[in-house]
Order: sequence, then C-alpha cells, then structure tokens
Amino acid sequence: MTLIWTSNELLTGQKFQNKRPRVAFKNGRQSFSGTTSDQFDADLKIDLPSTSAKYLVEVNYGTSGSTAADITLAWNVTGGASVTRTMQAMALAGTSSSSTEIISRELSEAGWGAGTATTPAPCAVREKLLVTTSTEPCTLTLVWHQNVSNAAWTSIHDYSWAIARRLT
Repeated sequence: MTLIWTSNELLTGQKFQNKRPRVAFKNGRQSFSGTTSDQFDADLKIDLPSTSAKYLVEVNYGTSGSTAADITLAWNVTGGASVTRTMQAMALAGTSSSSTEIISRELSEAGWGAGTATTPAPCAVREKLLVTTSTEPCTLTLVWHQNVSNAAWTSIHDYSWAIARRLT
C-alpha cells in the first residue's frame, strides 16, 4: 500500500484507515422463491467512505436453485458513483453446475441473468467492480431475484464474500 503525503503533512492513522480493505461476509444462506422483484441481499453490502476515490471490489458467491428459475444479479449503488462490472458465472442455459457454458462479460450494475443448479454443487459467481466515487460516499448492495418466478427456492450461500480495496 502506497501512502502519499507532502513534506509539511503529518502522517496520521486516518490515512491508514482510508486505505484499509473493507469486507462483507454472508452470515447465512438467503433464499427467495416465487419472485422476480428485486430483493436486497441481507449481508453483501459494502460502504465505500472516501469521496473522489477509486475502489476495486471483488465478490465471490455460491448460488443454487432450480434451473427453471435461475437468478438475476444486480448492484444498488448510492452516492452517484460510477461502476464498471465484470462477471463470470454459469450461463442461463446450463443445467448442472459442472456445465461448461459460462458467461464472462462486462456489464453495468443493472440486473443480469445467471444459471443456478444444485448438482453436483452450487454454482460459483465471480464479480469484479471498479467503482469511482463522486463527491459523496458510496454504498454497494447486492440485489437479486429469480430470473423466472418459480416455487423452488433460489439461494445465495453462506460462504459468499466481498472485499473492496481503495486504489486511489
């Protein structure tokens, strides 16, 4: 970590606090069924307190559910921040989490469909977001729902996490 300061500036603990990684972990599996309306994730939420800063946010989570329902994933972004997002996940056409058809693309924070499955294991979703805050702090919250309404449960698993690192 590089800290920049001038010769007349006192290096304080606040400079270190502003650069520390910010982490969010799932506290338990969260599930929804029968809904295609946006649902805020209970745990995957990160506050980015510095203004006019650039952050790299890496997110890994497991999803499972009926392949008839799948999942739509998005981010709610506050504070006027701009976001460039990339995602790797199983494609909607997948029928098993060992499917070789994956999506790997750049997209906005708006919703995007990904496949889910329960066998042989939950699906893995990996995201990277480059977030540039404006004149206000920013909060990122994962928002998700079933891609197609289904009575079967769609879940995000408890071993999911996100970490944000301030770059500038």
